[in-house]
Amino acid sequence: VALVGSVLAYRYFFPPDRFDPKRLAAYYTALQPFAAKPVDDSIVAASAHAAAAYIRAANDPASGEFKYVVNIDPTVPVVRDYSILRHQGTVYALGMFDDAFPNPENVEVMRRAVEFMRRCCYHEIDGGKVTAIREPESVAKQGSRSYYKLGGAGLGLLALASVERKSPGFVPFDEMQKVAEFGRLLQKRDGS
Repeated sequence: VALVGSVLAYRYFFPPDRFDPKRLAAYYTALQPFAAKPVDDSIVAASAHAAAAYIRAANDPASGEFKYVVNIDPTVPVVRDYSILRHQGTVYALGMFDDAFPNPENVEVMRRAVEFMRRCCYHEIDGGKVTAIREPESVAKQGSRSYYKLGGAGLGLLALASVERKSPGFVPFDEMQKVAEFGRLLQKRDGS
């Protein structure tokens, strides 16, 4: 994509007699990835534990909301912005971590986060047969997220299924079915 974009931009801004695609192609062809090196399992595990601890600490016990943007300088104001897609992905990631390193605190955070999602972001449509998920203005920048997304349904299902695996009975099947139905409504006849 970068190569094609570069070629098109270069051709658009410079006359054809000055453009040499071979030089650009040679540059990208010469790029080599770093050689893979073994990583000590204990380092990976310690990093995963640190990340999970951060996620647990970033979850508000009262609301279930995650704190996504933090500035290490407390005098710097942070603009409030919230993405339910990041929220859902975080629940799913914490569930995957809990598969490897079970901890009741992980499950409690996952449950709180799903409760937050239910309260803030579920919107019943089609007479209550379908649940669409999006950020309301109360948790997102003013006017920045006023539409439903397929990713909200897909990541929402991953988050719900993750919590249900850890806490059977917490997520009723019909709740997941309504979220899945939103994804089905967006599918075209050709499958896309």
